[in-house]
Amino acid sequence: MRKISQIIVFLFIFVSLTLSSSKGSTTAAILRFYPSSEASGIGNAFVAVGDSIESIFYNPAALTQLKDKNFSANYTKWIFDTYDASLGFAYPYLKHVFGCSVRYFYMGEIEEIQDPQEVSPARTSLYDLVASVVYAYKIKENMSVGISLKNLIQSYTKNYNASSFAFDISGKFTFNKNISLGVNILNIGPSVKFENVEEKLPLIIKMGVGYTLSKFKVGLDLDILTNSGVKLYLGGEYKATDEVKLRVGYQQIDEFNLTKGLSFGIGYESQQFTSNSFDLLASAKQLNSPIIFVNYSITYLSEELLFVHRIGIGTKF
Repeated sequence: MRKISQIIVFLFIFVSLTLSSSKGSTTAAILRFYPSSEASGIGNAFVAVGDSIESIFYNPAALTQLKDKNFSANYTKWIFDTYDASLGFAYPYLKHVFGCSVRYFYMGEIEEIQDPQEVSPARTSLYDLVASVVYAYKIKENMSVGISLKNLIQSYTKNYNASSFAFDISGKFTFNKNISLGVNILNIGPSVKFENVEEKLPLIIKMGVGYTLSKFKVGLDLDILTNSGVKLYLGGEYKATDEVKLRVGYQQIDEFNLTKGLSFGIGYESQQFTSNSFDLLASAKQLNSPIIFVNYSITYLSEELLFVHRIGIGTKF
């Protein structure tokens, strides 16, 4: 308990110092929202209750709960031509977990006119790209820490692009096997420079609490954004069968309004089975099959923006 208290005190001091030096406008839209179809089904309240590969985006410290190698892919269709695609991989080894992820946020194309006399102006794609390497360590059975190192590339026309780096630090603590606490400080890094203009990365402090039973889990998260106030995330999951999970949640879009940000999701996960179908192979060593999972979620944004759909697939092997 004394160690936990020391860690919490350190985090509060670190957050206070970091926030005090992080004023002004921010850039990198991709760092302000989350890609997971599983987590968005419970309103992205995932920092404390997350126990899957999707924690690589929310709280890397939670990856120490994984028993197998995991791979996942997510796709989000935003409005107009924009979309968000991501890949994640995690490899647990004893008390350590090594992982990596890639996210690509496509914002469409624009005509880039260099010369007014051009008959066919060149078209340029606008996008953000983030590649991360992740490490997590289990200090003891109920306490883990994690770190994520990111490289960010922003391309917003031929002459307006930049690259930068940042890192996240996170922790997860479990009490009485049912109650969990999570914290993640995201996007710690230097300013991004576009020509002569400098903009800061969006520093976010995620804090959450979760409660888990055999068939239910609920989570409550708060995001503290340096220049956008506090946002609320709330949701729960019910394990209807061994394969099917039902999810519902709420994520605050702008002001607190329950008519915006409601989300629903469903997940399917195959069960591991062994193969010895033929009598001739009955005495042979049984083969374990990989587990396949599929997740889908839908989130209501507003009357103007309507719904956002996310789908994800993955495997444990």
